[in-house]
Amino acid sequence: MKMRAATSGVLKQQLFTVEKGLIDSGTRLTLEGLTFDPEDVPKALAQIARGFEIPVRFNSESLPQVFALDVNVAVQTPIGWVEFRGLRRPDFRVGSYLAFLQGVSVSAGKSYRAGDYDVVIHLDSTKFRAKLPDRHLLIDAQSSIEHVDAVVRAAVADELRKIQDTRDGETFVQRYWHQCVNYAPELLRKVDVAPAGLFKKPYDVLCTADWHDVASLLPDSFGSVISRERIETGDIRALAGDCNVELNADGMSALKLTYLIAHGGILMDQSTPAHFWATTLPSLDDLELTFEVVEPGDDIRVADLCEVDFIVPCKAVLIKGPWGDVTIEKSEIVISDDSGVKRLYSPEAVVDKAEGVRQVESFSSDDELDEESRRWTESQLYARLKEARGASPVELLQSALDGLSVDPRSVRNKRYLVEVSDNGSVTVKQQIED
Repeated sequence: MKMRAATSGVLKQQLFTVEKGLIDSGTRLTLEGLTFDPEDVPKALAQIARGFEIPVRFNSESLPQVFALDVNVAVQTPIGWVEFRGLRRPDFRVGSYLAFLQGVSVSAGKSYRAGDYDVVIHLDSTKFRAKLPDRHLLIDAQSSIEHVDAVVRAAVADELRKIQDTRDGETFVQRYWHQCVNYAPELLRKVDVAPAGLFKKPYDVLCTADWHDVASLLPDSFGSVISRERIETGDIRALAGDCNVELNADGMSALKLTYLIAHGGILMDQSTPAHFWATTLPSLDDLELTFEVVEPGDDIRVADLCEVDFIVPCKAVLIKGPWGDVTIEKSEIVISDDSGVKRLYSPEAVVDKAEGVRQVESFSSDDELDEESRRWTESQLYARLKEARGASPVELLQSALDGLSVDPRSVRNKRYLVEVSDNGSVTVKQQIED
């Protein structure tokens, strides 16, 4: 069987006659022993037809052509037409692409959204060739796709540049920050705002550990972007750096974080493209502070209990810095001097005394929090602090027993004689009979 038809007639959906006889010219394709599953044919044809520009019908029904070329949306490039379907999404990826040649899919990247792609490409048939007979793979596929990728990346940058010309800086950064970071970082030199998501608001002073948080996303009161002007005028106190205490790297890191928190400051804890204005933010490490201990008591040696060398009871810690002095009365601060000696300053108004040791120790055991070790260490530190402040033996013992629980069925209303050792452990010696 054979059929002769002009392409123009096919596009106009004219009727043609199928004739008997052999093909005497052109290409002949012989199929033998081929069977079709009636349910699979429509699905297969729909998969094939999805990138065709011309209408495709099967049993008089139009097949979906979800990736057909639309020149009103796509942009023309040296490799053909490119449509950036996912450009408005922050997770836009050039690698999420689907490429067609004369309507046939010839290459595909990874689809991150159930068969949808961020980039749809219709290659120029005068510049690319596909392998016969199925034509679903490009000739010199690897080098061709590398070339396509480079052109598409350049086209993304051009498209973002066009978009930037039609948007104000705040709107552009809100919608296209991540896309610019990945494909056109030079465009960010022109904006004077940064996404609020680059910053964190520290609220606690602790060393690094997986089981506690020290900072939160910025509250809504800051807005969705942070302007350069608000930082430079001091309306917002902002620095760049880590939200965790790192005393081994900077002996005053806990002091600096305490000062930042006291002033309601924020930290940029992410990297930004070169030449973006926020890269010039002062570093937390470079913050110049001095401090005075108000009414300090004698050093209490605790190096046998933890990585802090001394606890220093005091009235308060006065921190002097560029944003104004602050007096810390309800928080403990660990400071390491030039010799590496660590002192935990504990103001008398602090409620949870000795918890400042968490600025130095994470109390990790097999990558998990060792709560028992932490409770014991803090209770011992608290006992020595109370003893230095003149607590009675009964108060010290009660402090050591805080948090201890037993089965009441066996010991209710009974009295025991206990002994406290030199290292602070408690031993039950005997029961006292009434």
